[in-house]
Amino acid sequence: MINALLIFCIGLVTLLASLLFSRKNKTVSHSILGAWLLVTALELWVFYVDRNGLYQMYPQFIGTRENFLLLHPPLLYLYVRSLVAKGFQKRLLVHLIPFLVFFIINFFTFYILPSSAKLELYNKALDIEIGWLIITIQLVVLGYVFSYLWVSYRGLKRNSERTEKKDMMSNLTANWTLKLVIGYLIAWSIVAVLTMYTLAFDVNIEAQVLKDLSLSFFVLFIISCSILGLKQTYLFADLPEGVRVFVPGSNGKRYSKSGLSIKDAEELGKKLDLLMQESKPYLNSKVSLAHLAESLGTSTNHLSQVINEQKESNFADYMNAYRIDTFKAMLNSEAYGHYSILGIALECGFNSKSSFNNVFKKHTGLTPSQYQQEQLSIN
Repeated sequence: MINALLIFCIGLVTLLASLLFSRKNKTVSHSILGAWLLVTALELWVFYVDRNGLYQMYPQFIGTRENFLLLHPPLLYLYVRSLVAKGFQKRLLVHLIPFLVFFIINFFTFYILPSSAKLELYNKALDIEIGWLIITIQLVVLGYVFSYLWVSYRGLKRNSERTEKKDMMSNLTANWTLKLVIGYLIAWSIVAVLTMYTLAFDVNIEAQVLKDLSLSFFVLFIISCSILGLKQTYLFADLPEGVRVFVPGSNGKRYSKSGLSIKDAEELGKKLDLLMQESKPYLNSKVSLAHLAESLGTSTNHLSQVINEQKESNFADYMNAYRIDTFKAMLNSEAYGHYSILGIALECGFNSKSSFNNVFKKHTGLTPSQYQQEQLSIN
C-alpha cells in the first residue's frame, strides 16, 4: 500500500514540477517552486529505494536523503521570499550554503567511493546503536527544519495582513503557499513527536514501523498539497498548447447562483475577445470592469465570472496581460524607436512607472530594462 502511494506521489509531484517549468513566462517564484517539487520527487524515490532494500541496485542513492533534508526548508523559504518581497535578491542564495557544504563534504568522502565500498559502510551504519550523539544530531536537524518553516509562516502571515484585498491573484498564491507551509509544519511535527518519543522513552518500536508511520504522514501531506496545487490553475497558466490543468467545480460554488448559462458565458467570452482585439480598451488607463461590462451589454458580475472561469484571471491581470503584450510589440517596432520605456508603457495603458515595473516583472520575471537588453542582444 505504502509503495503504491509512493509511486503515485512521485508521478504527481513530477507532473506539477513539469507544468511549472513548461510555462512560457516563468517567474523566479515558479522556478523555485518547481525545483522544490523536483527535490520532493527525488526524496520520495530515495524513500522508496530505502524502504524496499534496493540500495544494492541503486547504491548511488545511499546517503542522499540527508542532503535533501538540508535543501527542502531553504527552497521553501526562498519561494516564500520571492512571493512576498519585491524582486529576488541573489544574496538570499546564502541559505543554500549548509546544503552545499554538506554535499561537497559527502562528495569527496563518500559519493566518489566505489559502489561496493558504499554498501559496506551502509551495512556497518545499520549496526550502530542509537546514542546521544545521534539524538543530538537529529534534534539539530529538526531545529533547522522548524526554524525555516516558522520564518516562512510568519513572512506569509505578515504579507497577507499587509496586502489584504489589494491583489487578488497574489493573495490566492500566498494563501495556497501558507497552506503548504502549515501542512509541512504539521507533517514534520508528527514525524518529530514520533521520533523523539521512541528515543526519549526507549519505546520498543521496530525501525521500519517508525519509518512507515512517518512516511505515511509525509505522503498524505504531499498528496493533499498536490491536489490543492492542481486547483490553483493560475499557477499553471501559459502552458504549452494543448496542456491544461482543470479541476471540475473549482468555481462552481462561487458562481452557482449567477444565472449565466454555459452557452451565454461562451458567447460573452467570444464578444470579450473581439472587443479586446478591435477596440483595445486596455490602452485606456482608466478603463474599469463597469466600463467594459457596459460596452458588452452585460453585468459586472457576469463579466467577472467569464474572466475568472474562461481566462483564469481577474480583471486587473487580464488587462495587464494585454498591455504587456502590446508593450513588447511596440518596443520592437521602429515606429516607437524614439520613445522611452516609460513613454511606451504609458501608451499601452499603464498610468505610472512603478505600477508598470511591478506588473512587467510579475508577468515576465524581468525588469523592462533587462527585457530590452535581452531583445537587443537577440536582434
